[in-house]
Amino acid sequence: MLTLLWMMACKGEESPGNPTEPPAPAPAPAPVPTPVPTLPADGIADFALTVDEEMVLLVHATFTDPGSSESWVEYRFEGEDWLVAPVIAPGEASILGVPAEVDVEARAAAVVDGATVYSPVVTAQTGPLPRALLAPDIAVHDVTLASPAPYAMISIATGDFTFSGPWWVEIVDRAGRVVWYQQVPDGLFSFSPTVARDGTHIWFEAEDIFGFASGEPHVTRQTLDRRWSVVLPVPELGQAIGEGPDDTFFYEYRTNSRHTVNQLDAAGASTIVWDCDAHFDAIGVDSDECSMNTTNWDPARNTVLVSQFETSTVFEVDLATGVAVRQMGQLEEGDPWTFEPADAMFAYQHFPNWTPEGTLIVSTHVPCMGAPNCSANNGQDGIQRAAEYLLDDVTKTITRIGMYESTDLWATQAGEAYRLPNGNLVVGYGQDGAVREVTPAGAVAWEAQWPRGSGGYRVVGHLSLIDDLYTLNVGR
Repeated sequence: MLTLLWMMACKGEESPGNPTEPPAPAPAPAPVPTPVPTLPADGIADFALTVDEEMVLLVHATFTDPGSSESWVEYRFEGEDWLVAPVIAPGEASILGVPAEVDVEARAAAVVDGATVYSPVVTAQTGPLPRALLAPDIAVHDVTLASPAPYAMISIATGDFTFSGPWWVEIVDRAGRVVWYQQVPDGLFSFSPTVARDGTHIWFEAEDIFGFASGEPHVTRQTLDRRWSVVLPVPELGQAIGEGPDDTFFYEYRTNSRHTVNQLDAAGASTIVWDCDAHFDAIGVDSDECSMNTTNWDPARNTVLVSQFETSTVFEVDLATGVAVRQMGQLEEGDPWTFEPADAMFAYQHFPNWTPEGTLIVSTHVPCMGAPNCSANNGQDGIQRAAEYLLDDVTKTITRIGMYESTDLWATQAGEAYRLPNGNLVVGYGQDGAVREVTPAGAVAWEAQWPRGSGGYRVVGHLSLIDDLYTLNVGR
């Protein structure tokens, strides 16, 4: 009505009514109420699925929340029962754990006035894996022996020679199917992808110790759907890095002339916690031997285990004093401990870590012990041990109390070993491109092997078993 009156006045036409009186104002329009979602007969409106363009195994679910007290998304694939994806915001969920090129059925669910209502079922198909990404072959999976954790996260170099990239961080199910992946950017390496200590996300480093890459070293914390992430630059990052308290990291600071263990805080500030150069100068050792492959922090001790591959020695550094309180390995200068038996000595060891019982587990080669053509530091070829040790501070003796020995698989570099809550060992084979889960009796419960390159190698990094993908999608 207002528009019509304005047009008549512009044309000089007489308005209806008494020409000597102004026209009566039009009534004000009635206020328009906020729309209330109308539920279809079978539940929630506007439910939709979208496959992520960057990580094509991630499915985004959206719907109009009907003012519910609780909501979630249910999904299934390959004939399985309905699974639950929690909402990450009202009307939003991320569906995780689906392999490539698989049809996913999903529906939204919500509690409205005490009753559960559903959307219609919608279907989407995950995309194909990137061509460069490699999935493992599963040689063994004995569900009666293996940990119940259904997923494993690991890093892998997918180039055709030893450490060449691109590197990827991937999560596979126990059948070896990739269910999540992320490429490490700019040709950088990643040896240590790990579930964060608070269990709400993952972290992985990106490093360039061999000078192959074009990017700058950094460490990333993120949720699996990438909606939350923190990236911290780590200048002069060497090979070793591990998570510490309060969102910090302990890492190897390595240049041609400087070797220290530093702590990177949550804001990105770095401080020295142990000066290896100064320590080696004091005991008469060339500081070029300081190169590290592990910096594992233990919260119960507040110490960092520093593994050095050039000296086949592990130092335990007390963070309260910045002093190395234990020296275990082949380095004779300083204050070395005694190994029992003698062939329990470390050789080119990796990933020392404490068990809850206070014993030490190390992945190590076998010392030469008179073997021909054997490098004392590297140890004997073709044998890898996941060894457990008991320490005696009074006699400064480190006694081997158990081990799992492999000869069919062995890590020339980058092996690991650690104990799971069920008592099994995870044994990583680094350059041999394989991982085993082994029972205390030595039975193989699970074995994954990645296809090797033309040089006969395939480097894999740290493996973390995962109980629930959605806990790693909480973030901060």
